[in-house]
This record gives sequence, structure tokens and C-alpha cells, in this order.
Amino acid sequence: MAMTKSDLPAQQECVPTPRGRLVAKQLDRTFCGTDTVIIDSHVEQELNVMTPSLEYPDTVIPQFRYQYCPMCKTQLIRRAMFDDNIPLVTCPSCKWICTRSNLTAAVSVATCKEGIVTILPSTLPSETPAALPAGLIEYGESPEEAAVRETVEETEIIRCLGWSFYRNFAGWPGPLVYFMYETRVIGRNLRGSDEGEAKVYPLEAFPDIVCPERSGSWGAIRAYLAGRSAE
Repeated sequence: MAMTKSDLPAQQECVPTPRGRLVAKQLDRTFCGTDTVIIDSHVEQELNVMTPSLEYPDTVIPQFRYQYCPMCKTQLIRRAMFDDNIPLVTCPSCKWICTRSNLTAAVSVATCKEGIVTILPSTLPSETPAALPAGLIEYGESPEEAAVRETVEETEIIRCLGWSFYRNFAGWPGPLVYFMYETRVIGRNLRGSDEGEAKVYPLEAFPDIVCPERSGSWGAIRAYLAGRSAE
């Protein structure tokens, strides 16, 4: 069982650090779990003697399992804050509240005379090498602005194709709400991005050329094609 501050020898002075661990000062011997750690006098050493006290459900990805307040570094607690009586993770000192909302992203079906603009990430299989321009919506940015920003060409918004929800609990960025847009390319210089080379495929290549593992791209191209069929 992990040790706490009260479990340490009485002669130790334990001071919380900004990272929520303890610093043992001017000691000759401490204990961390079952291991004995020798510390020279007048030497500070950080000890991982505190384990996370707040448990999170498996649906919360590790990057969002806060234990200490990012504003004042106080250890966080969980308690009901409002009339709905839903327990929230909050700071008892500065009252910061950990709000975990689904992240939002924008994906663009960017059309041009030759077909649809795609990105070719090097990590995708050769048989389905393409993804559509997409990315997280920045704080204060509209979904339309994000769709234009993420597109590899200068574009204009044609219409919103709807939205889709990707229930991702495996890792970053967690569950995502995608806003899907049809855009029209109005620039002339095809350029790639940090993720990969840009390439235009003819309409007949879709949806097969798009990697199904790219949930936002896959949902957007299917919505786009379904809309064309209905016209």
C-alpha cells in the first residue's frame, strides 16, 4: 500500500512540490513502498510516496485524469457543486472545476474540377492511403473557420454536411464531435500539410480510397456522397 505523509518517520519534513509529490529534507533514511531509500543529510530528494487519490472511469483518457489543480496546485477533490448533484472534480482552494467536454473537430470535403482534395499520411495503409483535411476546432473558433483553416487549399464553405460522434476512449484526443463541411477550392496551388502530401483523386475513387480508421474523413465522405445521390 502506498505511503502518505503521515506514514513517514516523524523527523522528516515533507513539503508538497508543484507536481504534487513530497520532498524529504535533511533525512538519513526514508521508506517508499517496500523500498528503502538512503538520503544524505542536507540533500533534497523527491519521493513518489503519494499515489493518485481521485479515481476516474475508464472512459476518461489518462491525459484528462487531473489530480492537482492547474491553477494553484492544490490536490483536487470530487463533490457535488450544483443542484443536479453530479459530483465534479474541483479545487477546494481556488474553486477551479475540471470540465471534460467532448472535443470538437472540423473535416472538409474540398471539391475541385478534378475531384476531391485529400491528405496522404504516411501511417495509413497503401490500399486506403487517403484522409480528408481535418483538425480540432480551436478555442473561440467557429466550425466553419476551422474547416477552411484545415483545408490544404484556399476554399469557401458550400454547405454543412452534418455532424458525427466518434466514441474514442483509447487515447488522445478522446471522444470527438466532428462537424462536416463541403468546401470548394478557389485557389490554385495544391499544398500538403505536416501530416502528409496533398493529392486530388477523381470522384470515382471515393469512398474506397479513404481509410475507414479516419472516422471523421470516413463519415464526411459518406455524407457527401449520400447527398449527391439524393440530388
